[in-house]
Amino acid sequence: MTFLAPLAPVLTMLVSTFLFSGTPSEVTTEYSTSDYSETVKSELVENEIWDLSEEEWQRYETLKKGIRGRLSDDKISPIEVLGIHARDDAERQRYAQRWASIMYEDAERVLKFQRAYDEAIKSLVDEVAVIDATLLPQASSEKSSPFTQSDRIMFFVETDCSICEVLLSDVLDQLPNVHGIDIYFTNLSSGNENEIKDWVKQRKLDVELIRVKQITVNFDNGLLESIGSNTNNAPALFLRNNDKIERLPLYELW
Repeated sequence: MTFLAPLAPVLTMLVSTFLFSGTPSEVTTEYSTSDYSETVKSELVENEIWDLSEEEWQRYETLKKGIRGRLSDDKISPIEVLGIHARDDAERQRYAQRWASIMYEDAERVLKFQRAYDEAIKSLVDEVAVIDATLLPQASSEKSSPFTQSDRIMFFVETDCSICEVLLSDVLDQLPNVHGIDIYFTNLSSGNENEIKDWVKQRKLDVELIRVKQITVNFDNGLLESIGSNTNNAPALFLRNNDKIERLPLYELW
């Protein structure tokens, strides 16, 4: 008893502190609430970007936690997730149209910025030599254009392709620099001639240029795949000179 008595007040104080102090629970509750609020805010901001309803967003979250989250890249958009797992054709078409609109607008932004960048480079060249041509081996200024009059541009498109529409005018602008332009439809086959005619009319292509074969419209019939391209998707650009075919980078058009 002599040794235990002095410990009693200390034990009593520790027990009281443990039972009645509200500090630990308050700190934990405050942290959890703050963390939850930030998560909710993040989801709301993300949802505003894609303009989804609360029901659509919840369905997307559910799908993302399932097989789609395991098969797709983390950066896949909610629109794509909902479209891939559409419950009927109408829903699939609705998400496809929304995604096409988003991609079309983004392609326009990218191309506008690229053109602005090109103009900025040109203005800088007038003031200072960006590259000293004398330091480049085999530097030559004889050929200002990447094309020759014996080249033909091969443009692979689909009839319903937003990015193809953006690129079409740039491709046609190169007509004076090449022998011709051959347009191939990767999503059509023999029997769809009327669809091609409608496509040509809607884009007001020069019928005379088509008649003299400066512009041709063709079925792909597996040509893109046979070229050995690493992608079979439209749009795709190639340059053909006699039997030689090589991929044409998009920046060559600007």
